[in-house]
Amino acid sequence: MMSSMVDNPEPTRAEVSVAQGESGQAKFNVKNVTGGTIIVKSRLNDFDPQEDGSPKPLKEGETNGASIKNFITLPSDITLETDKDSDVVIPISIPAGQAPGAYYGVVLFEGVPANQGAGGQVSLTGSVGGIILINVPGAVKESMQLVSIRAGRATPGSTSEIRLSNVFAQPFDRVQVKVRNTGNSFLKPYGKVTIQDWRGHEVASYEMNDSDPRANVLPNSQRIFTNNIGGVKLPGRYTISAGIAYGDGGDVLAQKVNVWYLPI
Repeated sequence: MMSSMVDNPEPTRAEVSVAQGESGQAKFNVKNVTGGTIIVKSRLNDFDPQEDGSPKPLKEGETNGASIKNFITLPSDITLETDKDSDVVIPISIPAGQAPGAYYGVVLFEGVPANQGAGGQVSLTGSVGGIILINVPGAVKESMQLVSIRAGRATPGSTSEIRLSNVFAQPFDRVQVKVRNTGNSFLKPYGKVTIQDWRGHEVASYEMNDSDPRANVLPNSQRIFTNNIGGVKLPGRYTISAGIAYGDGGDVLAQKVNVWYLPI
């Protein structure tokens, strides 16, 4: 898993399963893409998961009950010359009596210029995050809710803003599926979403969360999966249906919603 020393890139992810009383490791690869030699320092942050899947670091002293700070050993500082990379191994040790379930945190790798003057102000060349997800096997609870299905349309001039509604004057081109993990393990929901017109004809469909690996929904959190769609062309009522599974696929969550395209 490669992480470059630049400002605020997407965190990479290491997901490991370590049993009670046993040890494991998470491994990242850090590369210096700056113009000078840097010293890579590391620190751990607990975080709350956001609906888009990104981590929201907690303030000093805050905790979410899923911290990995007692399970890992942070690596020593690493000196990296320009364009060089290095594997960073983070040892993991799970106590014998640790409760089964999901634990997580993000390790931040910060690059400091190697020629930083002593006693001067510390300046960072950049930082990257590596999310560590630790599953402790045992009697865990796997449970999920399908919270909502919403139709949306991209806001003109924006690459991220979406207007959600049940009635559109122009064809909707996004579908958002929101799920909530009500258990204490990592869940990777998946399933098929279809869009039918008022005649019952399927105009679009897609597989939700079909990336490799699939994205996780962390315990006690919600996550929104947004997909682009086409096929909505004629005015009228459309029905969006979703059948979402998780775990071994034994439970399938189903929901439908009606959306109108009425060009006024």
